[in-house]
Amino acid sequence: MRVLGVLLALVLSATVAFGLLRTAASRRAPDPGPRSAGPSRDAIDAGIARGVAYLVKSQNASGSWGSPASNLWDIYAPVPGAYYAFETGVTGLAVSALLAGER
Repeated sequence: MRVLGVLLALVLSATVAFGLLRTAASRRAPDPGPRSAGPSRDAIDAGIARGVAYLVKSQNASGSWGSPASNLWDIYAPVPGAYYAFETGVTGLAVSALLAGER
């Protein structure tokens, strides 16, 4: 008899939980209202120009980007050759951004 009571309680709990989930899933999120138009084309172009100017200004004398400086914000990679891999990757990303900024 006790096992039957436990099974009945489990079935009732599952039914209530399923009903709550179904009710929650059927509710819609409130309408956020009108969306902003976003930044103007001039603002986007100005941001791209600032980014290109920063990349050109921060380029190393060797033509690469990145530095071996060690601080909390740099990538820590003590494996031999890791800095050169990092520098190559950062340089590739910087060149890619410069090429995209030309459009």
